[in-house]
Amino acid sequence: KLLELRDSSFTKLKMKIEGAVESYKQRNPHSHFSGVVMLGHSLGNLFIQYFFKWMKVELGERGLERWAEENVLSLIMAGAPLLGAPSIMKPLFIGNTEGLPISTEQSRKLMQTFGSMPWMMPHTPDSPHPVHSAMNFGETDFPVQA
Repeated sequence: KLLELRDSSFTKLKMKIEGAVESYKQRNPHSHFSGVVMLGHSLGNLFIQYFFKWMKVELGERGLERWAEENVLSLIMAGAPLLGAPSIMKPLFIGNTEGLPISTEQSRKLMQTFGSMPWMMPHTPDSPHPVHSAMNFGETDFPVQA
């Protein structure tokens, strides 16, 4: 919700996809292909997931299905952290400089400022913690009602 309220991220993505599809159709009027190939990598998969949830609220379920049929040829999800990523634990709690000229302590403090960290925390689908539930798995409706 914040990404849309603050930056209009989902609206901008929707407009870019529609613009790309329209441009392709104009340049290739006889092509039977229609739609973009969406590729999500790592945390980008969760962004795409929330984009489609937002679209469902905006257009309704049938409207989303029509929009996707007209604008999305395929969706590729690579390395989706749908249950979190254990590799985030060391940088978040101890620090990991990854070769940067900073101390481990500076690295840890920096990682703790990233707003995406709750999305990456390992969890189970039945996690009782509300942050895990809302950020990683339990968000079934957009916007999330706290």
